Amino acid sequence: MSNKNLSQNFSSYKSIFVTTNFALDTGSGNVSHHEAKALASMTQVEKIITETDIKPKILQLPDTARSFLWDYLVAYELKDYKVDLAFFNGSPFGTALRFLKPAKTIVDISAHNIEISVEEFERRNGLGSYASPQMVDPFLWGIYSQHIQNSDVILCPSKLSANYISTKLSLKNRITVIPHGCYLPEESSIRFPEDFCAAHVGINVTDRGQLYLVQAWQKLKQNPKFSGRLSMVGRGTGIWFPFGVFSLEFVDNIGTVYNDCSVYVQPSVTEGFGIPVLEAMAYGRPVIVTEGAGSSELVADGKDGFVIPIRDSDAIKEKIEYFHDNPNEVKRMGKNARAKAEKYSWNIIEEKYQKLIKSVLTEKT
Repeated sequence: MSNKNLSQNFSSYKSIFVTTNFALDTGSGNVSHHEAKALASMTQVEKIITETDIKPKILQLPDTARSFLWDYLVAYELKDYKVDLAFFNGSPFGTALRFLKPAKTIVDISAHNIEISVEEFERRNGLGSYASPQMVDPFLWGIYSQHIQNSDVILCPSKLSANYISTKLSLKNRITVIPHGCYLPEESSIRFPEDFCAAHVGINVTDRGQLYLVQAWQKLKQNPKFSGRLSMVGRGTGIWFPFGVFSLEFVDNIGTVYNDCSVYVQPSVTEGFGIPVLEAMAYGRPVIVTEGAGSSELVADGKDGFVIPIRDSDAIKEKIEYFHDNPNEVKRMGKNARAKAEKYSWNIIEEKYQKLIKSVLTEKT
C-alpha cells in the first residue's frame, strides 16, 4: 500500500501533536518536526502545541516546577479537544493524557540511564549536583512518569533506551523502537580537510562525556608525531578552549562541521540516541562512539567506526590515533558509514512513523 493511499484511508481520524521542542536547529526539534509531518500525512491534525505556546508562561520558574506546570498548561489547552490519537514528544504529560482519554496515545521517550547520569554528575560536581530532582526523587518520579505508564505506545530511538525505561518502570505496555533519522547531503557536496581533525557536536553537559574526549586529546598532543585539531561545537563548549580545543557555541550550517573533520567522536556516558553520530555518517565520516549512546547500535565496529567503553579516554585516544595514522581507513570506513546512514534518511524514518500511527489507530482496544 502506498503512503498516499495509506493517508487517504486514515484522513478521517483526528489527532493532536505536543512537543517540548520544535526548534529545527536542535536534534529533538528535528525529530518532532518529522513525527508531526508523519502524523499530518495520516490524520487530520486538530492542534499542535509547542514550547512557544507554553514556555513564556513558565520561564521564570525553577526547572522542576516548570516541568509539572508545563503538563498542567498543556492539559488546559487540550481540555476541549476530542481526538482519536494524541502524539507526545517530551515529558511529562500525565495530566494531559487524563484529559484526552479514551484517545489512543503515543509518547516518544529518549530515555537514558538516570542512575549513571547522576553518578557522573556527582563524580564531577559533588553530591546533590544533579539538576533534575523529578528524575530521581521517588515521589516526583512517580508523578512525572505517569504519561509513560499510561500511554498506549512508548516510542524509543534505541534498544538501549527501550530496555532501560522498560526495566525502570516494569512496563507492560507496548514499546516500539524507531531510530532517529538524518538528512543526506549530496555526495558532490562532501569534502575532507587537508589536515587531520576530530570533531564533536553537542551541548556541553556532564553526562555527554566531553571531559573524556578532552583528556584523550591532551594525551594525543603529548606525542610529537601527532598533529591535528579537535573541534567541539555546541552551547558551553567554550569551556574547553584553554585546553587547546577549537570551540564554537553555534554554527549556521552544521554540514560545515562534518566537512571540516576527518573523524567524529561521541563520548557520551549515557544518552538515548545521539543524532550527530548519524549526521556525521551521512557526510561519510567514520565515527567513534561509546556504548553509552543509543546510536552506537547503528555502528558496525571496525566497518564504519568503533564502539568503545564509556569514560575511557585511553580508548578514545587509541581510536583517534588509529585514524590519524591510517588515512585510508578514514575513507574506507567513511564510505561504509555513508551507506549505513542512507538506511536512516528522514524519509525512511517518517515511513516508520506512519506505519506506527496506522498500527495504533487500527489496534483493538
